[in-house]
Amino acid sequence: PAPLGGPPPMPTSNPMLEASNRYVQEGSDIGTRYAQPGATQRPRGSSLRAQRLAAAGMAPGVAGVADGASTAAGLAAAAAASVDADRFAANASTPETAKAVDPSMLAAAETSADPNDVDARTRRLGANVTSIGCAFGVWAPHAEQMKLLIYGGAPDPLRGIDPNAPLPAPTKYDMARDASDGSVWRLEVQQVGAGWRYAFEVTMPGGHSFVRRDPWAREVDFDSDTCTIVDPRQFNLSDFARPDHDSLIIYQCHVGTFTGRGDPELGTAPGTFVALTRKLDYVKSLGFNAIQLLPHTEFGGAWGYNPRLMHAVHGPYGDPWEFAELVEAAHKRGVSVLVDVALHHGAANGNSLWEFDGWSGEGDGGIYFERAGDTGWGQGFAFWKAEVQEYLAATMDTWLGEYNCDGVRIDSAHSMPPDFVRKVTGRAKERYPDRFVIVEHSPEGPHVPGELGADACWLFSSCEDCAGMTNYWKGNMERLESVARAPEGFHANHAFVKFPLGSHDVIGKRPGHTHDLGHWASRFGGRGEWRARASMRLWWGVAAAGVGIPMLFMGTETHQDGHWHVEEEASMDWSLIARGGEKWAKEGMACVKAANEMRAEHWSLTRGTARVIHADHENGIIVVERHYEGVEEDGKTKMNQRLVVVVNDGDGQWDAEQTYGVDVGPPWGEDGGSFEEIFNSQDEAFGGWPGSGNKERGVIMQEGNMLPLAIPKLGVVVLKQVSGPSRDPDLVLAELSAGAAASITALGR
Repeated sequence: PAPLGGPPPMPTSNPMLEASNRYVQEGSDIGTRYAQPGATQRPRGSSLRAQRLAAAGMAPGVAGVADGASTAAGLAAAAAASVDADRFAANASTPETAKAVDPSMLAAAETSADPNDVDARTRRLGANVTSIGCAFGVWAPHAEQMKLLIYGGAPDPLRGIDPNAPLPAPTKYDMARDASDGSVWRLEVQQVGAGWRYAFEVTMPGGHSFVRRDPWAREVDFDSDTCTIVDPRQFNLSDFARPDHDSLIIYQCHVGTFTGRGDPELGTAPGTFVALTRKLDYVKSLGFNAIQLLPHTEFGGAWGYNPRLMHAVHGPYGDPWEFAELVEAAHKRGVSVLVDVALHHGAANGNSLWEFDGWSGEGDGGIYFERAGDTGWGQGFAFWKAEVQEYLAATMDTWLGEYNCDGVRIDSAHSMPPDFVRKVTGRAKERYPDRFVIVEHSPEGPHVPGELGADACWLFSSCEDCAGMTNYWKGNMERLESVARAPEGFHANHAFVKFPLGSHDVIGKRPGHTHDLGHWASRFGGRGEWRARASMRLWWGVAAAGVGIPMLFMGTETHQDGHWHVEEEASMDWSLIARGGEKWAKEGMACVKAANEMRAEHWSLTRGTARVIHADHENGIIVVERHYEGVEEDGKTKMNQRLVVVVNDGDGQWDAEQTYGVDVGPPWGEDGGSFEEIFNSQDEAFGGWPGSGNKERGVIMQEGNMLPLAIPKLGVVVLKQVSGPSRDPDLVLAELSAGAAASITALGR
C-alpha cells in the first residue's frame, strides 16, 4: 500500500496478474455479477428517446455534434486553424468509419476551439461531446493499456436502440496517456456523440484484459458494462425561480415505491421517473413546494444508499432524459427538486469501481477505495486521493448543474473527513449559490451547518421528540418547547430540516435495524386509532407553524400504517386516495394541505421571530408567538404580522363556554388585541369534532392581557392578530364550512 498522501507505487506484474485472475475465477459474466434479487430492467432505447436525439440534431450519420450544430461547423473551426480538414472527414454512421482524432491536430486546433472542447479534451473525465465528436477520459494509473470500445453506430432516429438485440461486436480504439497526467488515458473520436454506446477495456501487465464501465458515465445498462453517451446540453432545461430557503415545505419520496400500488389510473410503468412525474400534481395539491428524492443514482440494494456509480441515474427508474423531464415538470409547477447523495462508501454488491484498473494493494478495492476500510454498509472511499475527491465532489456539477436540481442532501456526513465535506458543500455553494444544501451529521446540532459549509442540518431528533411526547409529556416541557419553537442554538428558519412524523430511516424496515419503527400511525395502534391520527395532525400543524423546514415522508398524509420498504405491499398505498379517497385519508390530506397553505401564506412563520409567551406544565400547553415586521416581496409595502401558536400536548380540553386564558401581553395597535383562528388540527374536516376550536367565534378580543380560547385536546390552534370589529359568527362558520367542503372535494378528484 502507498503511504497516505500519494499515489500507490506501481506493483510488479505478478500481483496485478493475480488480481486479474481473480476476475476470471469469480466469473466474468458482468450481468451475473451485477444482478440483484428482484431487480427489473427498464426497457431502453425507446422510439421517444430516439426522437429526442433526432430533435437535438442527432440524425443517422451525423451523431454527436455538440449543441445540435452540424459537423461542418466543427470542420470549419479546424480549417480556420490551418488543420487538414480532410482528416476530419464527416461520413460516419457506423463505427468502422468513425475516426480517432490525432492529438497533434488537436494541439493546432486548440487556439480556435470553444472552451467546452478544450475542457473536454484536457480536464474532464468520462464521455464529453465536442464540436467534432466525443472526447473520452479515464483514470486508470495501473493499466498497461486502455482501449475505448464503441458498440454499433448512431441510434436510429425513429426506433432507437433495440434493448433485446444482441450487443454488436465493439470497434476498439487505443487510448493514450495524458501528457500532463500519466494516470489518465484520453482519446477523442470523430462523429461519435449522444446516444452511442461505449465501454473501456483495461489491459494489465501480463496481457490479461477485461471490460469496465465509465465511472463518470451519465447512463449505463443496469446489467452490463455498456454505457451510453449523454450530452446534458440537449436537456434544454428552463430557468426556475426557486423558492427561498426559508419557504421550503418538503415532501420526501422514493422513486421506486412511490407509484403503482393500488393505483389503476397511473397509466405507465410504476416506480419510474415518468410515473413520479405524473404524480407531481398530487404533491403540489397538498401545498408542498419541494420534493426530496431518496438516492436516484445507480445503486445496488433497495433504498439507494449503496451507490454503484455517482453520476448515472438508476437504470430501472429511467434514463437521463426522463429524469431531466421530471425536474423540468416539477419546476413548471413551482416545485423544487432536492436529491440525496451517499458519498461515503461504494456499493456492497455489484460495485462498478472495485479494483477498477485491476490493481488492489491488499484486497481493499483498488484505486477508489485503497486504505479506506469497511463502513458497515460497504467499503469507504479513499478520501485522501485528489482524484477520488474530485469524482465525488463533481456530483454537485452533475445534479445541480447539468440537471438543474435545486438542492442536495449529503448522507452520513459524519462518515467522511470534514475537509472533504466542506469541499463538496463549497463546490455547491460557490457554483450554485441559490441551491439548498443539507447535511446529515451525528451528532446533530446548530454547529453543523456552519462547520461543514451547509445551509441546514438534518434534525433526526425531531421525530423522537414528538413520538416521546405523544406518549407522555409531563415533566418534559423543555422538549415540548424545542419542538414548538426550535432546538436551542438554531436561529435561522432554514438552519434545520425537521420531520416530526418520521423520515425514510424511521419509517423504513430493514433487518437488524433498531430505529425502523414504521409509519406514524402504526406506532400508536394503527390508522384505526383516533389518537394515532390526531397526533399526526397535531405534530404536522406544529411543524408548519414552527421554526425550521418541515418535511413529510410519502404516505404519512393518508395515515398509512405498517412499515415502508421496496416490496409492493410496503409501498405508497394509492388505494387510500384513488376513486374519491378513503375517509381517514381525505381528512389527513386536508389537514396537511391546510397547514402547508397556512405556512406559505404567512411570513411570520417562515421569516419571523419565535418566542414562548406561555407555558403550562400541569396541562402540557405551550404558546409561541410568531412575529414578522418588515416589507413584503415588492420591497415597499410594510408588514407587521403576528400569530399565536397554541400547542396542547395533553388531554385537557376547553370550549367556547369554558375558555382557557392565554397571557399574550398588552394589546397591540389602535384596534386593541383582536385575533382570528386560521388553523385548528382538530377541525371537524380533519377528523376532529364540531366546536373544537374558535372559528365559530369569529374575531376574538383580548380581555386585558388575556386571550380567552377554546383549545382541543391533543391539538394545535393558530390565531392571527387582525384589525376591525368582530364579524357575525354564523357568517364566519358558513364561509369556513363551504371552504372546507370545496377543499375535500378537490382532494378527492
